[in-house]
Amino acid sequence: MLAANDSGHREVPVHHASRRRTATARRRPPLLRRVVMLVLAGALFAGALGGVSSVVGTGVAEAAGKGPGVSNIPGIGWIGAYRHNGRIVYCSERGVADPWADLPSNTTVSSLPAYRSPSGIKASKMSSKSKMRQLNYLLDTYAQTSKGSQAAGLATAIWILRADNKISSLKSTLRGSAKGRAILNDANAMLAAAKRNAVAPVAPKKVTGKLALTINSARTQGTVSWPAGATSITLTKAKFTSSGKRSVTVTSGKAGSRGFTLDAPKPKKQTVITAKAKWKTTGTRGWEPKIKTWKASNVPQQRVVGTTGSSTVKTLGGTLGASATVTAATPSTWSVSSQAQASADVGGTMTDTAIVTGAASALPQPGYIDFVAYLQPLAGATKHDSSWNPILGDPYDVEEPVLDADGLPTYQLEVDADGNPVFDADGNPVPVLDDDGNPVPATETVARQDPVTWTEEELAGLSAAELCVLQPVATTARQRVTAAGRYTSEPVEVKSAGTVYWTERYWRSSTNLHTGRCGLANEKTAISTPGVVTQATETAVIGDEISDTATVTGRFAAGAEYHLVFEAYRAPAQTISHDDEDDPAAAEPTCETGNLIYRSGEVPVTGPGEVESGSLPVRYAHGTTIWWVESLYLTPEGGDPQLVHRGECGLENETTTVSHPEVETRAVEDAVVGDHLFDTAIVSGELARNDHARWEVTFEAFQGVFEERASTPEELEETGEATQQVPVCETGNRLFETGATEVTGPGEVESERVVATTAHVGTIWWIETLWVIEGGERTEVHRGECGLENETTEATGPTVTTQAVEVAFYGDELYDTAIVEGELSAREGVTHEVTFSAYRAEYGGGAPVCEPGNLLFTTEATAVTGPGTYESSRTIATPEHAGTIWWIETLWQIGADGGGGDEGAELHRAELARGECGLENETTNVPEPKVTTTAVSSAIVGEEIWDVADVEGPLSTRDGVSHDVIFEAYLQPADSPDPVCEAGNRIFVSDTVRVTKPGEYTSEKFTTETAHVGTIYWVESLRLKVDGEETVIHRGECGAKNEITRVSERLPVTGSAPLSPGGLLGVAGLVLAAGAAALAWVARRRRTGLSVESTDSTE
Repeated sequence: MLAANDSGHREVPVHHASRRRTATARRRPPLLRRVVMLVLAGALFAGALGGVSSVVGTGVAEAAGKGPGVSNIPGIGWIGAYRHNGRIVYCSERGVADPWADLPSNTTVSSLPAYRSPSGIKASKMSSKSKMRQLNYLLDTYAQTSKGSQAAGLATAIWILRADNKISSLKSTLRGSAKGRAILNDANAMLAAAKRNAVAPVAPKKVTGKLALTINSARTQGTVSWPAGATSITLTKAKFTSSGKRSVTVTSGKAGSRGFTLDAPKPKKQTVITAKAKWKTTGTRGWEPKIKTWKASNVPQQRVVGTTGSSTVKTLGGTLGASATVTAATPSTWSVSSQAQASADVGGTMTDTAIVTGAASALPQPGYIDFVAYLQPLAGATKHDSSWNPILGDPYDVEEPVLDADGLPTYQLEVDADGNPVFDADGNPVPVLDDDGNPVPATETVARQDPVTWTEEELAGLSAAELCVLQPVATTARQRVTAAGRYTSEPVEVKSAGTVYWTERYWRSSTNLHTGRCGLANEKTAISTPGVVTQATETAVIGDEISDTATVTGRFAAGAEYHLVFEAYRAPAQTISHDDEDDPAAAEPTCETGNLIYRSGEVPVTGPGEVESGSLPVRYAHGTTIWWVESLYLTPEGGDPQLVHRGECGLENETTTVSHPEVETRAVEDAVVGDHLFDTAIVSGELARNDHARWEVTFEAFQGVFEERASTPEELEETGEATQQVPVCETGNRLFETGATEVTGPGEVESERVVATTAHVGTIWWIETLWVIEGGERTEVHRGECGLENETTEATGPTVTTQAVEVAFYGDELYDTAIVEGELSAREGVTHEVTFSAYRAEYGGGAPVCEPGNLLFTTEATAVTGPGTYESSRTIATPEHAGTIWWIETLWQIGADGGGGDEGAELHRAELARGECGLENETTNVPEPKVTTTAVSSAIVGEEIWDVADVEGPLSTRDGVSHDVIFEAYLQPADSPDPVCEAGNRIFVSDTVRVTKPGEYTSEKFTTETAHVGTIYWVESLRLKVDGEETVIHRGECGAKNEITRVSERLPVTGSAPLSPGGLLGVAGLVLAAGAAALAWVARRRRTGLSVESTDSTE
């Protein structure tokens, strides 16, 4: 697709031979070897050209798969795509040979691995979901084209997204020509579109709104209302007024309403109108972070990529139903009808009247009428016998909740082994919880003998007709019917409050001719029971104060007192209403001691009007549905309280719906060390801070760790695997927890931002926890799941490899080189630098040691602006550095507060990477030159003396570096037993002798005088000059064995007297000694060689 570098050819690594020196001088290879090397080099070059045939030509037959592209791009050649099985595909690895061979079957992947081409182009692993999603979008949107310009633009966009280490060089080359600029502009436009449009697919959502029907008071017309998402509405027994049809199509997708007309206005029979709505919602198209890849059999490193396509836009549909009942007109055509006394007072009387119509001749004779009064039973109300006397039960024990002064139930508390209360971390007592996690109310046992009361269990299974006649409390004497007219019962004494329904019976002999139906409105007597209609707070959020309001109407018995008691019950989860009426999980509402959360005191009722229950602060433990039940009590003068009315459990007007928030989260997908790590909670539903509740959300980050567990039967069936790898988020792998962030309402809440460090590199799983604080109690409302995709952050950090200079002589430069790879944080205010420290090689316990005690120096910081190669500042090698040096590089990140760049904050240095001590590639050897000297051993006054220095070992040949040697002679004091070489006894300093290479260097000669008689010590100094700055790199020892010259007086002349035998022997001895010294000097020169590697000869 493109050459490995911008020139159209592969880049070949150069191995610098100058990095290593050998003791042997270079020799030219034999002719045959040079020929073979040229042939091999030609073969390698030809292979490289074949590997980049996409640049310099087709290389192979057209049938090999070359697709659309752009040719003759200056500095590059050709950029384009390939054909495979009728589709256009692209290479993702720049600098690797083209895939001309067969492509095996594709694999769907969610990341591209790191790679390094033979030419040195390399890229890190690309696992970012954002980048993989963009790559899939690019391939899905632009890949299938016959236009060469589009194919070249997409190929370039893929490489830019891949972000190899030389991509900036490619961009620079493209900018250098009109063709290249057009391709680069297309690529940038594609990348911008991908960044903007490559979103994750969104599933369609279920319509949760309601379909509703209302009928007007005239019972002729109505209105149907539908929620957003409805597509059609169909009616039964009615037609839409606007069209005259039973069905209407909704195209707007929005909520709406429309009127309809009943088929039979004002029906004579009860009629049920139904409506059915169909709904449909559509999801959002998106792209998964996955692509298809192929590996060419000829180049395993190359990957050919193609799209997995955008997601299928899914739809979701269903139906909604609603009904409304149209009541029939009350028939009024009875031969025998009745009218009961509408109301009565306790202690008074009540009657019923039968109205007989028709001719006397038509009436059955003899006929009789009598009346029965039925007191309507209520759960909790006293049972009465047929004489209207209360039925008393046996003594019994009852468990009553223990309420506090505000009418709120108290709860059972956990105790320890000694019976003492257990307290939580905030000092609050810990309640006992039931299986659902709700506090268990505290109760007390009370012994009572009360009238027997009706229970809900007794009444629950009875029909309305059965309930109506369940409790007869009075039967009047019969009356003879002789003609049409009104027949009134005997007065019945009223003994308790409540509702009475009457029935009349017209009979002859043993045959019933007419029996009235129980429960008719005209046969109802309300006995001093004021009417009670209630309305509870409809909706609330946690912490709101809710209440119930009773509107009391009607008559009040003279001399009696009334009061109301309000109770609130937490709806058990299984009784909360469901959308599906046939759902077996839904059950009848229950209001019992076990779910009582509030009971008011006795609220006096002095007459008609509104009565307030008092407020109940809503707590999270109360759940999402609260049912209110009101009870009205009457206390006759001198009597005991009687329950005259109790509301039903679960009525719509007596239901408070408590909103509980829901939480979704979205963590930052990718981060590099130095970036901010953060999570975002999207809180929906109703919540607010108020006097009784406030909200917080905390976030925890965990290192991505899996554990193996046995598969469930469902997992085993689905995957066939006996075990599953499941994510783990526990204390052991928790990286950090953010502080609590207050939540004041629905919306996005961002965690505290944590600067990513090297400890965070890898996969990070986030878990959010939503808390409610009620008083001093903190309760967990929601906790996220471990290992969710949307709660995963991939954190990466840079890596550093190094290569120090291998050998440096005195005067050479010491330096280290760092190669920084991977992304660096680009957050504002964050910078990077690298420092290099050099240590004298030392071992401790057999291992290399790099500590302050053996630190030689640390270089100045070198700014690091991105991936690349960075060289340390250079230090001149001196005797201080002799021996082996170990280098350690440190990559630093600088910013405020752990890497940030906030204005005014103190800058902080964070260590991102640090090398190891004693690595081979981080070792520099600094060899020491060796100097040996030999001075003239003896002389007679008037003779010349001198010193000779033999310089061995390597010397720097770097420009600006020179060496010289000087010689100094010191006449030893006669009274000093130890050698003395000081300014006071120095008798000679030689001229500077330039040293250009290893070898012998002789001082100028010095003529002795009488003042020099005695012992002279020579001291040589080898000096290094670098750019004019002088350093002594070697100085001889005062009194060294070969550096002693003894000067004696000249012997006086005594004439021609013959030498004595002793004199001859003395002369001979001197001659022999001189010869031996000469032989030793020659032998030493022959033994002297180079002690370190050098390409220079000393012979």
